[in-house]
Amino acid sequence: MTGERGPRDPPEVRRWGGRRRPGAGIRPRIVAARTASAAGPTGYAPSPVTGLDWVLVAVLLIAAAGGTTQGFLASALGFAGFVGGALLGARVGPLLVPGGESGPDGPIAAIVGAMVLGIVLGVGLQRVGDRLRHALEGGGTRRIGRALDGALGAVFSAALVVLAAWFVSAMVLQSPGAPPSWRSEVRESSVLKRLRGTLPPADDALALLSRFDPLPGFAGPRAVVDAPDPAITRVPGVARGRRGVVRVEGSACGVGVVGTGWVASPGVVVTNQHVIAGEGDTQVTAEVGGQRVDAEAIYADRAQDIAILSAPGLTTDALDTVREPRSGSSAAILGYPLAGPFRARAGRIGEAQTVTGEDSYGQGPIRRRVLPFRGLVQQGNSGGPLVDRRGRVVGTVFASSSGNGQRRSFAVPNDVVRRALRSADPGVRVSTGPCSH
Repeated sequence: MTGERGPRDPPEVRRWGGRRRPGAGIRPRIVAARTASAAGPTGYAPSPVTGLDWVLVAVLLIAAAGGTTQGFLASALGFAGFVGGALLGARVGPLLVPGGESGPDGPIAAIVGAMVLGIVLGVGLQRVGDRLRHALEGGGTRRIGRALDGALGAVFSAALVVLAAWFVSAMVLQSPGAPPSWRSEVRESSVLKRLRGTLPPADDALALLSRFDPLPGFAGPRAVVDAPDPAITRVPGVARGRRGVVRVEGSACGVGVVGTGWVASPGVVVTNQHVIAGEGDTQVTAEVGGQRVDAEAIYADRAQDIAILSAPGLTTDALDTVREPRSGSSAAILGYPLAGPFRARAGRIGEAQTVTGEDSYGQGPIRRRVLPFRGLVQQGNSGGPLVDRRGRVVGTVFASSSGNGQRRSFAVPNDVVRRALRSADPGVRVSTGPCSH
């Protein structure tokens, strides 16, 4: 499919507040497209016991006592039913709303489905466990069986409390919306320090309960190109591209939001408008080095779903951009799918086109430039870069959709991003707009 070239003049952009000074703007680094050749902790210093430590110990003892009374069979089956039901509900829920998991209501439907099926199966299997326990208490082995079931129940319930404390403490430390006093309590707790040092990192577990990224569905053209080449994720250039990636976090209307961004110049980050919509506490964290700084929007365009952030003090390497990416070229999708750890996935870009579609709030119709591509995009990838074999940006991920057995992914083309960077004024903060969920 032959794409149309966009207009020479920049599109009309909604800016909230502030006035742009003449000559203001950010000049991205651009290069011409060319064919490229293919521990665990060692120990802890003694820490004083805090009030939170005493609370955790009390909860642990209460849970152990409850597990002794309820027994292992009922406790274990009830827990297994809840987990199994939650996982099943998270899969089934999005199937009941328009757009499925890629639709705007997909994440909420997954949460509701997980809660409903988790509770139903958990209660049901707990009753089964009670009946099995009563059956085993019959005969001459009644006393032995009851004692063993109670002891195992105490251990199992205590283990659940330990795992819950480990998981919740990780959430508090990694959530930008958590009150500072909470983080301080978690950091100072001797019990939680031991847990974090003994148990594995909670990144993958946190991904299962990923924070929300309102990844839009978009009914655009599909990329008529070959399937992605998995080898692209292993080339040295992609590792260089990783050095310019940041995690974008904040809260909007009471909901935590996680997306991805990339550094266009020192202290300047490109991401999607829908990632920061409604936020006033945005922070960016460098993928390499872990530097974390506050960020403010200096440009926000809902029509093209692009935002430019000012992140003073951010020392992450800036990425180059390709002026005219070639259709059919391999690319790597860099970001934080499902709000988990960094991942690079294979993609292949199509041809940039001007289409009629919707803005980042699902409103339209509007004319906009899009770059369709093949490759798996999930919540959390929003705002991340598509990079070529040399680690240069060829597009900025903004949407994904599925239908008729086909998954379609979309990026904001570089020409749109360049216009946004030229229009942004580092000295003028703009509104991020209303919440997008």
